[in-house]
Amino acid sequence: MAHLLEAATGFRSGDPLRPGPGEPKPEYDPATTTLTERRHAKVAELAALDPDHAQLLGLGSVGYRTLIRWENDRRRFGLAGCVDDRWLRRSGGTRTVSKEVREAVLAVREETQRMAKVSMRTKDHRIRQYVREEFGPEMKVPSYDTLRRLWKEWFGPGGARQRYARSADLPEEDGHVLLGRRNASRRASRSLAQVFRP
Repeated sequence: MAHLLEAATGFRSGDPLRPGPGEPKPEYDPATTTLTERRHAKVAELAALDPDHAQLLGLGSVGYRTLIRWENDRRRFGLAGCVDDRWLRRSGGTRTVSKEVREAVLAVREETQRMAKVSMRTKDHRIRQYVREEFGPEMKVPSYDTLRRLWKEWFGPGGARQRYARSADLPEEDGHVLLGRRNASRRASRSLAQVFRP
């Protein structure tokens, strides 16, 4: 944060009214340098750091574009924007839920595929109702937000109306996908009927 503030304002605190000892340094003085010059000076300063020390701080390879990206994140998110996301723990991906909730989600998915477009709020109510009726009111169901994210992970955003989603499913027979042009034969027979119309 201090490095970004120094490049942006010339002062590590970001406040020209509270300068640190020896601030502003000549290469960061806002009266005599441009923002681009200060950023290039910061890149050179970070490149001159001891490699082990720089690596420990996450400043091992900082370029001009990286400084700009970090500065944009700092302006949007404050101190949290300075966190190097490569150090953060990655999400485990698919969320885990109990087998009862999983059964309810799959049952509601099957049910809503035969209906017009249904809101996630309605799906949430149906999942809760299914769990309550099948497994009792004491069975714990995740929050609405968790169910919404789970639904999106498992089935996609679901922006299309359900009948269109159903029509996109490929027909199968004995485990093999059937590829064909059902409507092509209808169109052909219709056009032939028009040609040979009495």
